[in-house]
Amino acid sequence: MFNTLAIALATTATAWPLLSSRQDQGSAAVFNCSHDFALTYDDGRPYIYGNELTDYFSNAGHLYTRFINGNNWRCIYDEDMVQSIQYSHSKGHLIGSHGWSHASFNDITREQLDSEIEQVDEALMKIIGVTTKYVRPPYGSCDAGCVDYLQNTKGKTVVQWSDDSGDSAGASSDQVINSIQKWANDGAPHLVLDHEVHQSSVETVVPAIMPFFDGRVLTTVAQCIDDASYLQTGSLGVRDETWTCSDKPTIKATPGSNPDASGGY
Repeated sequence: MFNTLAIALATTATAWPLLSSRQDQGSAAVFNCSHDFALTYDDGRPYIYGNELTDYFSNAGHLYTRFINGNNWRCIYDEDMVQSIQYSHSKGHLIGSHGWSHASFNDITREQLDSEIEQVDEALMKIIGVTTKYVRPPYGSCDAGCVDYLQNTKGKTVVQWSDDSGDSAGASSDQVINSIQKWANDGAPHLVLDHEVHQSSVETVVPAIMPFFDGRVLTTVAQCIDDASYLQTGSLGVRDETWTCSDKPTIKATPGSNPDASGGY
């Protein structure tokens, strides 16, 4: 089931700036909550700040959504990564997919997209016993054909965002805190993009914004759109020789790097 076809072009971890524009993604992608407020964290460097992130939210009675790469900053099968993902999942936080290697979905072939999705699915079934339902495309790069393919052939829900905190584009902690305070006060639903790879995003911003939501509950993406959390649940795996990234090379594909690849959906 799990296609490991990928092109080994790079293994360097990457974090990326603001998405400057959104492609036509039809009506299937999720850009906002139907109600309430959801904070989401991309890229997955959980071996450094992930447990702190989980504790800040859990101790305040809130939930968040974490979109995890398989092999970007680190291999998802490294034991400290495994333990952090298991810890956040055990506290009720939602785990979604951010693709195996942070490749732009619009700039890879359908076979490579299958690999980007299936390798994360395989890993998370082993690590926490679930098949993910929600996918955050790296860079937000997933046009209407890509969204339809992921929905119709993989059963996935593509999740974008209504608001970007700007942490990946160099916004200061104060700027991010002020933005989230403004959104928290306006009474409207919000689905906010953040990144857990930045120390300040976790250790400075998160404790500062928790009081903005006193008397309210921060929710997961699944809760704020009234949908199921996962496609399926099963039993956790037992570590063996397949818990490795060594035979699953990463793909280097940034937006616009392969304009002929999209359209293969």
